[in-house]
Amino acid sequence: PRTVHGILVDVPCSATGTGARRPDVLRRGGDIKELLETQEMLATHCADNILDAGGIMVYATCSMLKAESENQVKKLIEKGNVETMPRQG
Repeated sequence: PRTVHGILVDVPCSATGTGARRPDVLRRGGDIKELLETQEMLATHCADNILDAGGIMVYATCSMLKAESENQVKKLIEKGNVETMPRQG
């Protein structure tokens, strides 16, 4: 299978970070369980099947919710799929 050295994983999210400017993009209903499952599935698939060993993944979301951002990255790290890089500059 073909892999890449770098990938941007811009997952679908609740849009809580853009809601003030763009209320039309906010998810309605409040239940984000399905979104969390989709985010985890996409990020895990990319880490396991698309990204080269030693490659760089940027996980992006416009959500301000920890469940959609930091917690998803933490799950990937705990699975052993990825590790974080020190912030530069």
